[in-house]
Amino acid sequence: MFNFQQPIPANMPEENHLKAIILKAKHVCTHKHTLVLNGASGSIPDELSQAKTELDGLFSLFDDPALFLVSQNIDNAALSLHIVGIDLLNPQKQSEYLIKIKAFTVFLRDKVWKILQEAADNNLPSDWNVLTLEALKILRRKVTGRKRFFKNQGEDPNGNPDFASAEKRYKELRKKYQEKLESNEILADASDHSVLDTFKLSLQNLEVFITFIEIIKQINTFIEGELQIPNDNNPT
Repeated sequence: MFNFQQPIPANMPEENHLKAIILKAKHVCTHKHTLVLNGASGSIPDELSQAKTELDGLFSLFDDPALFLVSQNIDNAALSLHIVGIDLLNPQKQSEYLIKIKAFTVFLRDKVWKILQEAADNNLPSDWNVLTLEALKILRRKVTGRKRFFKNQGEDPNGNPDFASAEKRYKELRKKYQEKLESNEILADASDHSVLDTFKLSLQNLEVFITFIEIIKQINTFIEGELQIPNDNNPT
């Protein structure tokens, strides 16, 4: 049974909470549909299959990450009630299941997806800057964490001239990049955010110090490109 009573993490943004509900809703509907099919004593009405196909198509629209960039005024309580109703439904009652699926499809389309889609269409580019700034902050923590890791392993990064040079450059570039993102002098996009996420994953559990240095240099090259600075110049 679908459980809406699980506590929501205090640091989970509202848009992520909504995304989690929709994902669980998809699982509930798929599971309930399977039970309905398995419990059918005769042929499955075409109308039932068509309703499920329409709902599946609607769920696929929520794969667009742009829908969840900013929080919107979605009635999560009503959304949850629809899903609970489907979850608790007796799978032997095909006609009741069909009614609930159709009602949920209308609600999900008109009261959730359309609202998110309209907001995404009107979304300002600076919203990507906010996300990219957050990714830059997370990446900074990852770099600091890996530096601490190697120091604890007996490889003092500060004593390595190659690392010291790369880190100094990284701090300069990061500061300039952050300032330009905050002022919207640079407009980030999904690709920029994805690149920073890739760097973050590359640093996860990294245990080779030379590779660590190379990743710092790659981060520098990326930011230089964003700032349109030649590799051998300091940021202006």
